[in-house]
Amino acid sequence: MKIEKRNPLALDAIAEGRVIKDNGFWDMAIKKFNETKTKYELIKNKKHWISLRMQKSLLEKRKETSL
Repeated sequence: MKIEKRNPLALDAIAEGRVIKDNGFWDMAIKKFNETKTKYELIKNKKHWISLRMQKSLLEKRKETSL
């Protein structure tokens, strides 16, 4: 599923989209979105999705290599 891969278009569609007709997909998509958002600590910054978890990991690696 594109949501799990953090596809920006898919994230925007779930976060900002409106349901016109649903066959049960929406509930599943919202659940995956919330799981992914929590797992990667995703936030929306103006037009971009940012993973705070990945930023923290990168900063820790930089700190380890600089010691």
